[in-house]
Amino acid sequence: MTQNDLKPTLEKLGLRQSELAKLLDVSIRTVNQWAKSGQVLPGAVAGYLRLLAAADEKVREAELERLEDSGKRLGEGLYRIGYRAMSEYECDHALAVLHNGKLIGSDRHGVVFNGTYRFDRRKGLNVITLCLEVPPDGTLINGYAAGRGGAKLNVTCNIAKAQPVSRSTVEVAGQPVSIELSFLGPLPD
Repeated sequence: MTQNDLKPTLEKLGLRQSELAKLLDVSIRTVNQWAKSGQVLPGAVAGYLRLLAAADEKVREAELERLEDSGKRLGEGLYRIGYRAMSEYECDHALAVLHNGKLIGSDRHGVVFNGTYRFDRRKGLNVITLCLEVPPDGTLINGYAAGRGGAKLNVTCNIAKAQPVSRSTVEVAGQPVSIELSFLGPLPD
């Protein structure tokens, strides 16, 4: 399939180039280049489009439903996480990178975290599950002291897409912590 086939195929499927970019998790610029370049589309892309065009209506509808939820899903990129203990006015921040369903980050106090994120269609929210690694003798903003050996804490959070900011409350070591998630920018192509 070449770029000459891309536009008619998208028209037949009722898709815009931006929607194809979302379905394939590539930039709009990439799809625009495919449409203009005169080159053969990457094999996986051509195969995906052929399958989508040949699929029965239910399968095609299910695939296209992903577009409806895309406005609610966390996108890949760099995020700022603001957090504060519920009883404290002090707020602190961490940075996180979200990519391919994985999340990694840290704060200025040496707390490192990693985990996963996914969209729960039933709830209409993003579910973040992560493990906080608190350094030896580290103390979290909610007063939790890790001790000489440090600590690992598992945390799960349901949160809306940051547009530009979303808020939630999570329980960390038995204490509520207010979370503010802000999208800083996309990852480079």
